[in-house]
Amino acid sequence: LLGPGPATIPLSVSVRTGDGPPSVYSFEVIRTKPFSSLFAGLAAAGAVSKAALTVGGASVDLRATLETPRGPVSYETLFQTMEPALRVGGELGALMDVVMDSAFENVDVTSASIEVSVTEGELLTSIERVTADRAVYEPGDRVKLDVSLRDRQGEVRKGELELAIPDAAPDGPLLVRVGGASAFHDWDADRLGGGLRPTTWEPLKALIESSRPGNTVVAQLLSERPGLSLAGRELNRVPGKAALVMGSVSGSGTVVRAELSVLAEDSLRTDSEARGFHEFQLFVRADD
Repeated sequence: LLGPGPATIPLSVSVRTGDGPPSVYSFEVIRTKPFSSLFAGLAAAGAVSKAALTVGGASVDLRATLETPRGPVSYETLFQTMEPALRVGGELGALMDVVMDSAFENVDVTSASIEVSVTEGELLTSIERVTADRAVYEPGDRVKLDVSLRDRQGEVRKGELELAIPDAAPDGPLLVRVGGASAFHDWDADRLGGGLRPTTWEPLKALIESSRPGNTVVAQLLSERPGLSLAGRELNRVPGKAALVMGSVSGSGTVVRAELSVLAEDSLRTDSEARGFHEFQLFVRADD
């Protein structure tokens, strides 16, 4: 006997395949950096491999909760993968890394739970076409978007999204972007740049919990007018003079200018991971 055992983090992994009851596994993961996230990921991967025995493509619906002294952190996603066990382990390990290795505060994970639902097969939804009800609008109008979604079997279904043009929108072009969650996260990261980077624990937590699952179709109405972000959060509807002052001190690392500003956003959910990206212009013209 060399001494007391190490501190551990309780980890619960629930894995469901098809319509049957879930298989539930319980682990105790050593609580020490950087091995907690590594061993938690390996445990989750082993549980999925044991319960699902999936070979080839599968759709995975994942929900994870980390308990911390600062409150729970929730995360959910849905994705198509050829390696369900490895991908699930990677998602959990990355989540724990982000929380426990935060440079802002020393946040510890006291327990973790993850629920996984695995459906075998290639289950993807393609965003095939996006059309607006017209090309020219007035301030205050609502842009109605028809979205054509095609599944792997070739069946097409229609989805509808709606974007409201602000009453104060000036004459000129606006940009519409529609895409799956992966495309949305890419274009939003490119648009916000350094402004997406959180600087304290709370914006980091909000960023994790606001991540869109893979089966989300997101539509944004964007203006070419630059926007502003603060500590990882976009600032909307900043008065003109305030925006000028805040934008002039963007070099401080606190306020960052965004290339485009979001005027409206809408989303819908599909049955499987949605892929695709569409972009087009519409025009605003006041009726004098």
